Amino acid sequence: MTMNDERKLRLLQGAIYGEAIGDALGTPYKGALRDTFRCRGFAGVPDAGMASCGFGDDTSMTLAALDSLLHRAGRVDPDDMRMRLRSWLFDGKYTPDGRAVGVDPTTYRALSGTAGSDAVLDNGSGSLLRCAALAFFDADDDEVAAASAITHSHPTAIGACVRLVRALRALVDGRAAREAAVVAGLLDIWERPRDGIHADAYVLDTLVAAFWCLTTTDSYGDCVRAAVDLGADCDTTAALAGMLAGVVYGFEDERDGDGRGIPGSWDDALHGWHVIAEVLCGGPLDLPDRRRTDEAPVVGRVGVHAAGLPETTEALADAVRAAHLRGDEFSRRALLAGDADERERLFAEAARWFASAARLGDAHSATDLGTLYLYRHVHASDADGAAYGCFAHAASLGDAEGACYLGDLHRDGRGCTQDLDEAFSCYERASQLAARTLDADDPHEGATVGLIELRMANAYEWRLADGGPHTPDVHARIAAQALAHYRRAHAAAMTAIDGGLRMYLKEAMLAQAGIERMEAQPVATRADDAEELRETGGETHGTHV
Repeated sequence: MTMNDERKLRLLQGAIYGEAIGDALGTPYKGALRDTFRCRGFAGVPDAGMASCGFGDDTSMTLAALDSLLHRAGRVDPDDMRMRLRSWLFDGKYTPDGRAVGVDPTTYRALSGTAGSDAVLDNGSGSLLRCAALAFFDADDDEVAAASAITHSHPTAIGACVRLVRALRALVDGRAAREAAVVAGLLDIWERPRDGIHADAYVLDTLVAAFWCLTTTDSYGDCVRAAVDLGADCDTTAALAGMLAGVVYGFEDERDGDGRGIPGSWDDALHGWHVIAEVLCGGPLDLPDRRRTDEAPVVGRVGVHAAGLPETTEALADAVRAAHLRGDEFSRRALLAGDADERERLFAEAARWFASAARLGDAHSATDLGTLYLYRHVHASDADGAAYGCFAHAASLGDAEGACYLGDLHRDGRGCTQDLDEAFSCYERASQLAARTLDADDPHEGATVGLIELRMANAYEWRLADGGPHTPDVHARIAAQALAHYRRAHAAAMTAIDGGLRMYLKEAMLAQAGIERMEAQPVATRADDAEELRETGGETHGTHV
């Protein structure tokens, strides 16, 4: 099974996010007695000493295994997989907060030593979920066994992993949930009463409980809530049930509003989404801090990652690009559509593709999705809030245009409290990203550079007009900053116009007017001020004067 199949990519995405959300929902209740609580979602989750809405060991181990598969062209390399699992356990990789939590004793002993346990009493579910990732590749039963044996080598644990992979493949192939349960050897599991379902750490109980939840509910939310409410080892039960349901139902924003997919609010609340995106998109594995940094790879306009990564990872990145292009295609068709209903349908389809790519870490798709909300091309109960979330996501991934739009929202108080200082910071961030990631000599990218530089120039003009107690020298420095940005904005806009994008004539005119206003301002009076401005091109080394 190759990862350049768009449908399978989306199913993998649903599986991993579905698992992570189920894991995060269940973690605060781990060990609780059944019927002493009720899970309603992320709202009101009790504090259990963990980051809010963060996933635990089950998802982290799945990500480590998936990372190995992606870097080994879809084949099982036990040594490589073991190395990545040890990186999770001892270095905190593949975790939301840089530390491994909830490690079971069998897994700890196996990864601390040299081999997995074949003891009959060590048949926990520690290898079950990570082996599920093999369902999306062409691994045979022997490879599934080898992956499990890294920590759990008893025939019972291995057999459960093989059954799960076969059943999950049935779901990937489009078979119904109850048919997949039969493939797993769980005949009529949906007929069992709830009292007959055990949710302890025994591997077969976990398999049974997860499929019972899947086959007795009809939505992702109901499935994972039912799993959490079983208590005991409910984080693992909900993680596996969530993975299965994620394949069956997908994401709510990619459905027809029937309320059966992964809720967007849960997806948004998940702490650690960036770790998932990095693994799915072939991100670096040696970052001591898994939180997104400016240097982290970004899929989309900024580029995917360095050349030389394995073919499977490149194919996955190609599929992400393809999803973005599909979104672009539907957006263009929507803009040209004459019929209002058809236009709405096409924009909704564009939003689904952009959301899919953005969830995998495509920065430009996150920005494009935000603009659909911003300009009301797609419906949302809080369109400005939805746009804000998209642009914040894009900015965190390093997209200059997304950071600029985020500044606009702070400037105008849309989707957030109006804050001109925060708007200035966003524009400054956008300008820095543009300098590093965009080619001002390219007409299309130059147009974006021009818009960002125009915002920066406007922001410095705010400071001239804010009535602050500026000395003449400070006033001159601010004016020089604004002038430098207006000049860059004008040059970039002219590049876009010369490249055939005549719609940016307005931006060029605004920039020219700004140049004329700033040239009429007093110049720096101190020689050292003037010299510094010449050396830095008008920059003040990041300080907000």
